[in-house]
Amino acid sequence: MTTTIIASLPEARAALAAAKSSGVAAELESPPDGASIYGVLWFAELNRTLLAEFAGQPFSLTLDCGNRADLAHAALVEGIKRIRFSGHPEARTALGEIAAQLGAELAASELLYVVAEPELSSADREWIQAIRAQHDPQFSLIGPHFTLVFGTTISPNALIARVQACTARLSAFAFGAQLIKAFEDRYLFLIPDAGARELTALHEELHQESGAGGTFVPHVTIGCLPDAEAAHKVAEQLNRQQRGIRGRVSTLKVIAVAGSEARDLATFALKDR
Repeated sequence: MTTTIIASLPEARAALAAAKSSGVAAELESPPDGASIYGVLWFAELNRTLLAEFAGQPFSLTLDCGNRADLAHAALVEGIKRIRFSGHPEARTALGEIAAQLGAELAASELLYVVAEPELSSADREWIQAIRAQHDPQFSLIGPHFTLVFGTTISPNALIARVQACTARLSAFAFGAQLIKAFEDRYLFLIPDAGARELTALHEELHQESGAGGTFVPHVTIGCLPDAEAAHKVAEQLNRQQRGIRGRVSTLKVIAVAGSEARDLATFALKDR
């Protein structure tokens, strides 16, 4: 299923036409806080128009209601069959019951992340991905990446604005990495030497309003092993290859993760040097 964030009827029509030509079902999403920005009635009319124009074509349409329980309830009453809600847990429970009664769905809770997916040579990417395919449970969720903001529940629009402001000030940069380290006795981290200062600076800039905390270690996760012995053994084997990875960080991406699913919310380019 393909996922597309849409903010207009032409965008929705284009996404559904593309999905139909590819023979897949389309998953359409409103922008973050779409219920507040565009209004529930606008989205409900969009939903009715698409159901009429694309009768018989499978698709889902999700309205993001942010933390507004009143808008989430109104969306369900207006016939919208899938909503997102990030407000109080008790309100979420009540909305879930209402959704079930109306044959609708309350989408899984999401956590927001900011990641940098580096530019890599084909050979370096293939080397990393071969390791991840064997050892990383998140292999199919996202490509090789540096995580800069970890699992926050703040407003998506606030985080997106923060990332946009950050990328307007800071420049793209190169990085280099060779050391693989077993971290917390289970995880395999590819640790950069060159570029570590810039990655830390990005984390600190974004952390100011992100709600993230803890000690930051710039890294690309390439594996998660069952125990410390296995993790250290694999790290030693890989380090003996003395493989040097070189790349460039030029964009930052805001993603939302719920269980085993991730969706892109926004991507911004860092300034060119």
